[in-house]
Amino acid sequence: GTLLTTWLVPVLTRTSYVPFFALAALLVPLGAAVALGVGGTIRRLA
Repeated sequence: GTLLTTWLVPVLTRTSYVPFFALAALLVPLGAAVALGVGGTIRRLA
């Protein structure tokens, strides 16, 4: 991920920072969806 980001940021910000911030905004819901999908259901322990 780090190598891809190191290459991707200069490519995206060549003309404007808008694509970079749009990608950053999409990562939050994507990360939450992955966490909920991988984590499964939450159950009470006691």
